[in-house]
Amino acid sequence: MTSKKRGRETVNVNEPPHPVHNVCVRPLPGGLAESYMRGLEKADDGRYKVSLEYPQYYPLMKRCFIPETRRKMEAAFQSRCKEENTSILERLISLRAKMAELLGFRTHADYVLEMNMARNTRNVSRFLGTLLLFHAEVKLYTKTEEQVLKMYSSYFNKSRWVPFFPPVISLIGCI
Repeated sequence: MTSKKRGRETVNVNEPPHPVHNVCVRPLPGGLAESYMRGLEKADDGRYKVSLEYPQYYPLMKRCFIPETRRKMEAAFQSRCKEENTSILERLISLRAKMAELLGFRTHADYVLEMNMARNTRNVSRFLGTLLLFHAEVKLYTKTEEQVLKMYSSYFNKSRWVPFFPPVISLIGCI
């Protein structure tokens, strides 16, 4: 039995991370091959039981054209292990906060950022604020530039001569 240890908690890597869950879907999940459908178990009410394991989940998501079925399967698939992971994440968050406090940092984010170029959360906030201001200025400049280009374009189109504008100008408008 192989296991990986993190602190005092042990996770067995040979066992599946979650129990096998079945989702019941309507009697005719459209777009699926008959061979696939024959391999599914039927519930008492006539609906099919589809496992969230890869061999059943992925073909259904790829080929089924009924949005309701796909939505139901995706929601179930994305919420696998929700109960187990929630408790683990809550414990992880509290341990990270304790570690940061022991090391003299206000938050875990401050601890992580100390190792990076930003150094602390205040610098990150200041940088993001600067980016927002720069974005607004570039957007204003782009609008003005776009108006000038449209004016030139309408003038040159009348004379059947279309000037070449480098692609860089069009990329500026995407910022």
